[in-house]
This record gives sequence, structure tokens and C-alpha cells, in this order.
Amino acid sequence: PLAKPRSASMANEAYEMAVGLYYLIIERRNLAGMDPAAAEKEHADCKLVDASVLAELINALPLATAIAYSENPAAAQRQLRLLKGSWKLVLAESAGPGGQPPFWLAVDQEARKAAFIIPGTQTASDLVADMSAVPVRIDLGPDARFGWAHRGMFRQAVALVRIAGSVVERLEKDGYSVTFLGHSLGAGVCALVGLVLRLGLEGPRSQNVRSLCYATPACGNATVCRLCEQHATTVVNCDDIVPRLSLETARKLRVEIEGRRESVRAYIEQDIEALQNVQNLTEKKRRILNVEGALASAKEIASLGIPAPKAPVAGASSSPPASGRSAGERPQAAAPRPPVSGSGASAESKAGKGVGSGSASASAAVAPRPKPKPKL
Repeated sequence: PLAKPRSASMANEAYEMAVGLYYLIIERRNLAGMDPAAAEKEHADCKLVDASVLAELINALPLATAIAYSENPAAAQRQLRLLKGSWKLVLAESAGPGGQPPFWLAVDQEARKAAFIIPGTQTASDLVADMSAVPVRIDLGPDARFGWAHRGMFRQAVALVRIAGSVVERLEKDGYSVTFLGHSLGAGVCALVGLVLRLGLEGPRSQNVRSLCYATPACGNATVCRLCEQHATTVVNCDDIVPRLSLETARKLRVEIEGRRESVRAYIEQDIEALQNVQNLTEKKRRILNVEGALASAKEIASLGIPAPKAPVAGASSSPPASGRSAGERPQAAAPRPPVSGSGASAESKAGKGVGSGSASASAAVAPRPKPKPKL
């Protein structure tokens, strides 16, 4: 008997959370529209990215996207031929036991570069890794330091190092620069793979390995992230939710939505009332958050002294009257053009000759019509 009330309360809470999230998104979007330069002001203190780093990220983007999600090795090899350089596919490994993710290994023999390419979420096991967001403790050194990482991503990173760690050491001995590239889930795994190799947590150690990560999700706490800054470069889109989603951000979002519960209920009542009265639909959507700012804007507009447009007089014509006559005067009819005779002489000349000879037809052709008297 207690199951139904509990399920009803959970459904009601989920409904309020969803509606509150909707109104929060609309409010943030409106605020961004009112101040388009807000994001630029927020990141004004950030350092500019070097042009060489941008060029490297642009050139590596096809590896982490199109090639990472290739259906088979033949499709990946065709995509590699389109890149600048002499890229060739060396190894294609599917998902394995112990959480080992699928990956590709491509090398550029001319530039002496090697790239381990890890795709994002594709299978059910990848979804399990995404949902395993419970933090796991990592020992970061002999000085008893430790950090916390995403359990699912760290498990895949450790499994990948166990398989490819010796290959990384061999490539570096042969003079290759090794880079791990990934997108979404693969990006988080790449960042943690570099950390595991630099610390030597699974045996193989490399201090020169690098990671290029696109849309990297939250894979560790602040301590882990500061260590990853030494080898990982992350690209985050301004509106991408994946890099911003974590257990902590979800908790903060829930607290913020619960704090706005009363205002959300008021918004719902206003919108329902507006839907009942379609004429006030637009007016009900105009919610002014800062009343003082709105009053200041109104005073500023009033200080400009712009006269209000006059209402048109009923019955008056909107077009200005033509020059030479009053507004109520009708336009005069234009005189008809005389017909042209087939003999080459105008009807006007015939009329002049026929005045004395009694040519009634010619004189009638050129006689103008009487002008109508204007009506006042």
C-alpha cells in the first residue's frame, strides 16, 4: 500500500525537476542573448592558445572522429590516406576482457609519429563504463599523495596500458613520438592512459607520451586534473554538456532547481493562464528579472525626446495630395490622344484644313472634352 504513494511522489518530483530544468535553460539563454559578450568577459583572463597547438588539434581532429568511428580496418585505411603525411594503419584491436576498449594504431613513418586512437561510446559495455561514475582512489607517488578518478574510465585506461604499454616503449625507442587521441569516453580514457604511463602504475613508463582529447568528460578530481595538464590537451565546445556532467555538477544542479521551485510554479501558472488567453501569450512571456534595470532603460529612452507617432485621422488619405490641387479635389481627366490617319497626315492638320470646308469628322476628332468642374 505504501508503494503507490511513494511512486507518485517520485513521479511528481521528477516532473518538477524536468520543468525546472526547462525554465532554467530558457532563463540562461535569455541572459546570454542580453549580453552576447558574457562568455568572452568570463574567459578574459585565460591565456591565448598558441597557433602551433591549434594547428595540431585541427590536423588531429579527423583521427579522433572519422577514423576512430570507422566500421572496419579497410574504411580506416581509406580515411588515413586522405590525411596529410604518410599515415598507415598498423593495428586494429577490438574490445577485450578486463574493460579493454577498442583502439586503432596508426603511424606516420615520414614524420615519425604514432597515434593510438580510441573511440567514444558505441556498445553496451561502453555505457556501463560511462555509468560507473563512482570515484576510485589512485596513488600518485611515494609522498603519500592520492587522487580520485572515474572508475569506469580508469578501468579501461589500466586495461589498455597492460596491452599497449610495451608497444609504446618500443615505438619511443625507435624514435616515434606517441600520442593518444580520443573523443568523448575515449578522450577521458586517453587522459588517464597518459597519467598511468607517466606514473608507471602498471609497469610501463613513459614521460614523453601526450594526449589530445576532444569533448573530454569529467574523469578525475582537481589533483588528477593538475597532473593531466602536463601531457593532455582538451578541446571543449562552448555548449557541450558531456565535459560538464559529473556527480558533483548534477548535485549542484538539483540544489539550484530546488531553490527555484516556487518561482517555477509561478511561471507554470502564468503560462497556463496565457494559453487560456492567446492574446496575452506574448505578454506573459516577458518576465523582467531586474526591475531597476528595466526602469533605467525606460527613463533613458524617454530622455531622448522622440515624439510618439500621431494617430491617422479617419477618412484621410495616407498619400500626400498632388501639387497644384487641394486634397479634396478630384484629378482632372487627361485629354484623349487624336487618332492617326492612314495617309500620313495628322488629324490635327486635317482639322485645320477642314475648318472652312465643313469637314465635320476631322474637327470632331480634335475637339477636346469639357473639363469637369471641381467639387468642393
